[in-house]
Amino acid sequence: MNNTKMIYLLLFFYSFYSYSNSKILIMTYVHSSPHFIELHDKTFKTFLKDEYEYVVFNDAPNLGMSRQMEETCKKLNVRCFRVPPHKPHRQSPGHRHMDGIQFSLEKIGYDYDGIVVMIDADLFPVKPFSIAEYLGANDLVGDIQFRADNTKLITYMSPLFVILNMNTLPNKKSISFEGGFIQGLPCDVGGSIYHYLKNNVNTENHVQLKFYQALSTNRLIKHKDNLSRLGYDDISIKFISALLSESKACGMQFIADNNLVHFYGGGSNWCNQPQVILQKKKLILIDYIDSAIKKYSK
Repeated sequence: MNNTKMIYLLLFFYSFYSYSNSKILIMTYVHSSPHFIELHDKTFKTFLKDEYEYVVFNDAPNLGMSRQMEETCKKLNVRCFRVPPHKPHRQSPGHRHMDGIQFSLEKIGYDYDGIVVMIDADLFPVKPFSIAEYLGANDLVGDIQFRADNTKLITYMSPLFVILNMNTLPNKKSISFEGGFIQGLPCDVGGSIYHYLKNNVNTENHVQLKFYQALSTNRLIKHKDNLSRLGYDDISIKFISALLSESKACGMQFIADNNLVHFYGGGSNWCNQPQVILQKKKLILIDYIDSAIKKYSK
């Protein structure tokens, strides 16, 4: 067998081993927004090029909201798990998110035979997009976060949009998105993955890592005359302009080469925008998604 045939054979077996399950497992965590489940279902079906299974982890704060989410999932034929009750000292949004992530990993994530995705409930694709292609030959993809003081730098990932190849990641059950103090520095959700990166990247394990950085629409205003050169299509530029005219305090975010849009732009309304602004943002987002579907469904 010549070298070329050997290389192709090795690549075939590597691809088979890496992605034994051709369906990508997509997990999200929802607290009080059943309409986001519907938008996920709508945008995934339109834009994702991959075969996938979408699973909702229901972290509703009360029985009424929990039933709404269960009914939404049933209507859409989406698998849904109820997150177990949180301990009294873990009722904050951050702690609830950490608990939901850990529960999802233990329930179905760690042992999945293929690619696993963790995605925020308010993050939506707006262009044709392949998760497998974006992962490429990497083992782990995520949003880069930093914490630093005069003597140290902590690098970790937020859980905004994380891709994990569970067939190639070593020590995968040590992956944790817990927050708290890391090396004495306060970190939010995802901080503890610093330990996994430290122990498995640039070591004998050779984990291949890919970072992206979320870009706030508020920062794009200074580039408004060059957005097309930066890779934004016409409907994205219209969306950015509409959004900035309504709210400059707390915009949205583009991630992963402008293929996905994050509604809150970091946390659950951490900048305390009034409901009237959130509703305007939601209408702008829905118009954007509908325009994108019309554009790319031709």
